[in-house]
Amino acid sequence: MKNIDIAFDIDGCVVNLMQQLSRYLSAYAGAKIIDHNQFNFFTSPAISKKELWQYIYNCYKDYKNTPVYPGARELFHNLYYLVRKPITFVTSRPVNAATQTYKLMDTICIPPYTISFAKAPYHKRDFLHGFKYFMEDRRKTAFELANTGKIKIFIPQYSYNKIDVHKNIIRISGIEDLNNIIYDLVS
Repeated sequence: MKNIDIAFDIDGCVVNLMQQLSRYLSAYAGAKIIDHNQFNFFTSPAISKKELWQYIYNCYKDYKNTPVYPGARELFHNLYYLVRKPITFVTSRPVNAATQTYKLMDTICIPPYTISFAKAPYHKRDFLHGFKYFMEDRRKTAFELANTGKIKIFIPQYSYNKIDVHKNIIRISGIEDLNNIIYDLVS
């Protein structure tokens, strides 16, 4: 019996929450993101971290308008039909956004899927046993996982996560690149 050897982060890999957040900040706060590194945002005019998280939660609630990266739906459909097993997502989204996260993924992933919420004291690595690959956009998390030597990381290249060469990190343009190597993602 075949297995799916890859799991996926959601924000920054499957959906473009940053684009949605930028729209929200512009429309409702008159602000724009001028720089960000991981989840440290700098806006003009400046808004507090508490206010920023309220806008992020509003984006979670507005899941129907969250942009999906090209190729995501196709990849999940094809992976499922190759193996007939659920697609696995591991996210750092807060657990109190679980309902909205499931609703979002219901609009994207028609095949069965599972979502694990990796919040302290848990780490994403705690949910990736048995996987050979993980798609992650956050630089720090990608390095932490890659440095275990147990998993290879696909990282989409964005301005906030440039990575030098690492033997366990594979740079890709985005999730649609994985459609070209789908047979390598199952065993």
